[in-house]
Amino acid sequence: MITHALCARTPLIVSDHPMFGQYLHDQENAMVFEAENPHSLAQAIQTILSNASLYHQLSVASAQTWQDKQVPVKFADLLNRWLFESDPNKDWLRRFALSADYYQP
Repeated sequence: MITHALCARTPLIVSDHPMFGQYLHDQENAMVFEAENPHSLAQAIQTILSNASLYHQLSVASAQTWQDKQVPVKFADLLNRWLFESDPNKDWLRRFALSADYYQP
């Protein structure tokens, strides 16, 4: 439920699993702990609970991270353009394909 937490401006505490590394950075927009290390998790929790300014910073960063990760494509639009073949629809599908440069940072 990472997306729900980001949308609600809830600071995240996540492991250092590689799937998080591209978008979530320790003490920038999340607290990152060492995977399979309960002491590291406990320390991350303690740090965020004992530091009100860090909690606030991560909360604000959560909202920005949520905004940055939004995709401008609605599922219904995608289906309609895929089902009703036309040159404009093909162009639209190419522009918003996951492999398109549109999504690159």
